[in-house]
Amino acid sequence: MHLTREQIGAIVAKLGQPRASVTITAFLNALRPALDSAEVGELYDETYRARIQATPLHELVDGRFRVHVYNRYTFAHVLAGRRGAAVLDVGCGDGEFALALASRGCACTGVDRSAEFVARAARRAAECGLPARFLQADVAELAARGEGGATFDFVVLNDVAEHLSDRELAPLLAATRALLAPGGELLLHTPNGLALCCGTDRTAASRLFEAWLGATQGYRGFERSMEQLYYEQTHINVKSWRQWRGFLRGHGFAARVRYDEPPAGLRDLVLRAVSSSNMLVIAHVPR
Repeated sequence: MHLTREQIGAIVAKLGQPRASVTITAFLNALRPALDSAEVGELYDETYRARIQATPLHELVDGRFRVHVYNRYTFAHVLAGRRGAAVLDVGCGDGEFALALASRGCACTGVDRSAEFVARAARRAAECGLPARFLQADVAELAARGEGGATFDFVVLNDVAEHLSDRELAPLLAATRALLAPGGELLLHTPNGLALCCGTDRTAASRLFEAWLGATQGYRGFERSMEQLYYEQTHINVKSWRQWRGFLRGHGFAARVRYDEPPAGLRDLVLRAVSSSNMLVIAHVPR
């Protein structure tokens, strides 16, 4: 259930930009709560994969393993934690993130639904002699068959949660609780629903910021290309920090947030909350 390229093109042609982007985004935001990931499954095509692969590089670890810009905050947080941490990378894709951590001394397990990705990642781990394993599974299956026990220091969802509905996240969070070691953390990097590019949550601060941009910068709405609008439909679950905090609390987690590009002070923190396009949600199970 999604808009086709032709439908998006017709709306853009009729309304022009940025009005078309604003209208389509509002429609998608209203539709998202009713969707599960399977209903937008056909959007994950070769072009989508190519777009993911084209994500700018942040760091090439050990001269071999890519850490993309969107993963750098999770990467830094894990390395600043426990030495030799045990890490579960959920939706690991081609395994680059887990292999980068493994090359820095972490014991990594990657899980993904794609047999192709898992096989490729496993081959690289074996070739490099790194402490990383890769499984074709999801977290609930991993917990059900007792893989790893309650031994992971970090369970990582790098830009995964926005692709799953609340209904799909519920069993994942239950399994995560079972897999986390005492004091372990769930790291969830995801778009910021308060940001102008998302708009799935609105507060007095975000409305004031938008009004200020309109008065001083001529802002009329966040504009996306037709291609961006088409693939943005894979994001069926975009929340603000306060929404994630409430959702995670309902599943037994306490959480805090770090917006991308950490703020320099209180004033910048308020601005970051409504302008940062992404954030890292750090959750733990209270003792």
